Amino acid sequence: MNTFDLLNTILGKTDSNYTKVGSIDSVSGMFAVAINVLIGVTFAISLVGIAYAFVQHIISMGDKDALKTAQKALTWSVIAMVLSLIAVALKRIIFNLIGVDTGLNK
Repeated sequence: MNTFDLLNTILGKTDSNYTKVGSIDSVSGMFAVAINVLIGVTFAISLVGIAYAFVQHIISMGDKDALKTAQKALTWSVIAMVLSLIAVALKRIIFNLIGVDTGLNK
């Protein structure tokens, strides 16, 4: 059993209600999974940052410095979210241009 078979065994578990999205059978497949995980983590962190900025804004109670801090946190969180969405588009464009079709880059 090689590394790709092991990864497919771990990541390819399916129920009768779900179908397998793709398989990891090459380095490009592993690369696609890694990129998808990084984009997902970035998006999740930006959502947490937005929630944190809103809580910070509510707790500030009109304090100018605290409002500025909350606004900066919100700005950077939105920038991170937009960049993660742009990364999804760029990944699809680049993978389509170089002909990588792993089933995971959709």
